[in-house]
Amino acid sequence: MDISTFFIVINFLFLFSYSLYFWTNSEILSDDEIKELSNSQRFWDLQNYFSFTKGQFIVDKKFKSGLNTKGQFYFCNEPLNNFPAIASALLKGKKHEWVIFAFVKNKNVFSFYINKGDDNQSVTPNISPEFIRKFAKDNNSEIILEFHNHPNAILGASKQDIISANYFGTLFAEYEINY
Repeated sequence: MDISTFFIVINFLFLFSYSLYFWTNSEILSDDEIKELSNSQRFWDLQNYFSFTKGQFIVDKKFKSGLNTKGQFYFCNEPLNNFPAIASALLKGKKHEWVIFAFVKNKNVFSFYINKGDDNQSVTPNISPEFIRKFAKDNNSEIILEFHNHPNAILGASKQDIISANYFGTLFAEYEINY
């Protein structure tokens, strides 16, 4: 028997024994195992999709100081992975609370809305949640991201932050917009 035939036979025996082992030891996944597997896959898919840039960005000081305090939409074309760092740079050093709603399509932020709050304790958007939703739907936005700062040096989410996030998340989910 020549060497090539020997390797073909060995490969065949290996594949046959592996297939036999797999067939005799495989079981159908239970509903709980399927759910656990899908949750795990969804977690890793989200981790990969939302892999944000860890570095800092510097924004134009003239643009930053010229942001409309009453609220305005700005159009841009920034990769999704860079925008949290850009939003952070826009909010850094602000003495009042500000809010930003960023609109994402095809992993790019194509527009964002920003407005200033009344003080350093709270901020609400100067446009209605329905208008935000309508803008997102009209522009085929897949995701809305919200950012706001805490100039009072409290880094954690407040009770009101959580209430607001749950409200917006529920509202936008009803219209199949991720938040």
